[in-house]
Amino acid sequence: MLRRKGAEKKQKKYARGIAVLLTAALLITQKLSLLAVESDRDNSIRSVRVQDAQIASSTLVIGSYLIDLAGLGDHVYEIAMDSAGAFSQNRMYYKSELAEGQWFEITDAASIRDITNAGTPVNASVIEALEFTHRVSADGTVTDLRLQTAVNEFDIPDPYKLTEMEELEPIKMRYQYLQSKETKTTSDEKYLEIMEIFYGLSIEDDTTRDCDASLAALNVYRSDVSAREKPSSWTEAVSTVMEGEDARRRVQSLNTLDLYLDELLKKAGGQAQEGLTPEETEAFYEKLQQLNGTIDDNHIILDDSSVNSNDSNVNGSDRDDSGKGESWYQEWRSLSEIYQKMLAETGTYGSVVLDETFQVDTDMISAIGEAKSNVKTSIAKYTGKLLAEGKTASAQVVYQYSRKLIGCAKAHDMPGSDGATGRLADLSNILKSVIENSDSERETLEEELAEQALSVWRNLLSGGAGEDYRLAAGEGAAQSALTAYLSQRETDADSARLEYQTMLTELWKRMSNSLAQIDAGERIRQIGQLEELPPGDAAQRKLVGTVEKHLEWLRKSLAELIAASGDSTALDRLLQEQEELERQRLNALDENDLAAAKKLSAEMEAGENDIADLRRDLYGTLTDPNSSETDKARAAAGLTEGSAGKLIGELADRVTSAVLSDEDRSGLDNHLAALSALAQYDPSAAMAAVSKVRDALDGTADADGTADSDGTADSDGTADADLIEKVSAQLADIERLAGGDGAGAGRGTLSEAQLNSLLADYFGTSSTASDQEKAAALIALSRYAEDTHNGAAKMLAVSIADRLAAEGSPYLYQKYDRVLDPYLSLHAIGRIGGYRYLFDDVHHIVTLQKADMYYIFTGGDPVYVFTENAKGELSAEPVLQNTLYIDSGDGSRIFDCRGYYVPGCSFAAAETKVMEPVTEEIYQRLIHAE
Repeated sequence: MLRRKGAEKKQKKYARGIAVLLTAALLITQKLSLLAVESDRDNSIRSVRVQDAQIASSTLVIGSYLIDLAGLGDHVYEIAMDSAGAFSQNRMYYKSELAEGQWFEITDAASIRDITNAGTPVNASVIEALEFTHRVSADGTVTDLRLQTAVNEFDIPDPYKLTEMEELEPIKMRYQYLQSKETKTTSDEKYLEIMEIFYGLSIEDDTTRDCDASLAALNVYRSDVSAREKPSSWTEAVSTVMEGEDARRRVQSLNTLDLYLDELLKKAGGQAQEGLTPEETEAFYEKLQQLNGTIDDNHIILDDSSVNSNDSNVNGSDRDDSGKGESWYQEWRSLSEIYQKMLAETGTYGSVVLDETFQVDTDMISAIGEAKSNVKTSIAKYTGKLLAEGKTASAQVVYQYSRKLIGCAKAHDMPGSDGATGRLADLSNILKSVIENSDSERETLEEELAEQALSVWRNLLSGGAGEDYRLAAGEGAAQSALTAYLSQRETDADSARLEYQTMLTELWKRMSNSLAQIDAGERIRQIGQLEELPPGDAAQRKLVGTVEKHLEWLRKSLAELIAASGDSTALDRLLQEQEELERQRLNALDENDLAAAKKLSAEMEAGENDIADLRRDLYGTLTDPNSSETDKARAAAGLTEGSAGKLIGELADRVTSAVLSDEDRSGLDNHLAALSALAQYDPSAAMAAVSKVRDALDGTADADGTADSDGTADSDGTADADLIEKVSAQLADIERLAGGDGAGAGRGTLSEAQLNSLLADYFGTSSTASDQEKAAALIALSRYAEDTHNGAAKMLAVSIADRLAAEGSPYLYQKYDRVLDPYLSLHAIGRIGGYRYLFDDVHHIVTLQKADMYYIFTGGDPVYVFTENAKGELSAEPVLQNTLYIDSGDGSRIFDCRGYYVPGCSFAAAETKVMEPVTEEIYQRLIHAE
């Protein structure tokens, strides 16, 4: 067996030598300045060297890859980094377009100066001495420089070639050591025989071949998308789907490999097995000898479903149209049947029979164990990249269109592929809160995401307590278990509500302000349809509560839309005009122009009358029972902060008086509705008003808790207990709108142990939460600590912030501590958003770049430059503290990312739009645990 294998190796080595010569000839013919570098082991081309003149500016060198900056994607970066170790090329270089093609080392780059003439240059000879295997162009096309052919980057590394799998490197090293020994023991020979059979195994199957077909079709389609100059978001969408399919085949093949390693471990450990009879073994190898040169015995493990009579190679990976005919196929069938019998009787690794003289190689055992661990790690890694349907509406829609794209690409259905890709690109932009094509993205939201999110929430509402609760209740489960089911149901419904609200926010961003107001108002009018969905079971109150929170959110959102429209600033304009008139009047007095001063005083008096009339109209709208939600929101937005505060105080007095006196209470609900509409415009006044009303009502309920028959206060001044309960609930709603927790400040009673238990999913020892989820939990905990004045929560938040910062969380950064309002670190934005961050600390300039998109900020200058040299203006100048910081409001507007200062410590946390629902969910979990 070994002698025959040796002859085959010699033949294959000769064939590889011919391949090297042919490839070299090809390179010379194409007149490319590439120098082939042969492998020391088998004369195959290991890499090539490239002349500087053949490398364009804006090119990165990572490992053995030359990468145009525009073509750098996540997967390309990953495989390029993996190549660095194999070639001992761990330094990164960049050919700068900012310095006329000068090379710079950027491994430890920290400033834009590192790729300008102010940086330390690298001679081109350093680059020309490096070994390269692949080039990535600006459109993402990957070319194998050794063969000068385009390749699919998802086929790197080869998913099936055992000899090249990084996971199996420990085994390979031990195998090569045994091969290199001049004097081999009997045990060494047996190990070599075991390993040769192992390396001949195939880890392909029907699932992996289906993935191969999908990836091939998607790669062709992606090239066409690039050729048609579709948006980069289309290419990214196709690449994401390809990554998912690649993950599916690698998980499948690695699971097969894991089983093979189990068998290899048995063999390597010296477990003897019965082989075939000597006669069967002899017949088997005799047949191999007869077929030598026409069939590769390493591939006979395939079953006959993988081979037909026209296949020239049973492996299925190197087929051509030559065909060997029915005779060859029958021979293969006969051989396969013998081999399958041998597998059944002796296990995976053929006829190796170990005897008592066999010496176990403990280093090989260790290598196999390490390889198994590597395989398990890779399985976990690729499992995380699988296309999965998920539980959220957005995940379900993304999965639906991903599968549609795969099917259309395999069917060569270009319109269908374009439709699916367009949707996926829209979905990606929406979920990242990026507007690229507002019309298309709005359509996707209206037809898909928003409706799907609403459907998920409606199903949860109409399902009541849920089937799990009903089954548990029917089986007589403990009350604690039933309560847990109800809490989970409420959490699920709240999560669905928050996703729906996120989709509505994204929808309104892609509408005109007036249309968004109309849409929000219509959804407020339809709220009753949602309130009617929960059935009258144990979960009804909790589920209706989620609808009430949604109504609060809709009202607040509508008011924000109205305020942003600029249509409600008449009172502000009148007040500004009064200020200007007063300035002119004082100037006139300074110049002793009494006539002008008198005229200006008359104009100011008329203006005061206009202001009074407008305030009266706004007040009337807020307190009119016939006013619509939209009209009330517009009126609230039209008030200045001072005016809102004044009216809030008046409304608080009216509410108190209506509850405690015998007067007509018909206007009470409307006073409370007006107070609710104003709460967000002057939160501090609203919170003070709520406290004032609560203090007035405190202790006024009937001693026995019963209501009077006429619904009025008793003669001794006590109030109707039912009425007080109703008003208290409405006050709690107002308090939430004003930014409180809805139950009065200073309520926080949770201990540190309770808080740790509630947050164990994020900070416990077995937590698998991402950096983003941990940061969201920290912000929620900090909010809880501030709103409830809980000292334990505040101390825990400080401790967690310190820990996350020490762990290098990209979401944690040092506060800009010279102002109270939060500022956002541009370095943090770069890390979170995947931007290339460059800081010119001499000129105080920060550049953030990703593909063809960039932003340039300068300290002290409110004007910033972005993609295609467009200019924007910040509300506040960027400030310097180790890096540049921008106002949190500007960060939210430009990057959908804002800063949150953790109370009591030196760190701040960045919160993206995507994180907000997660933060809110965790915050509500803490509040409801009180």
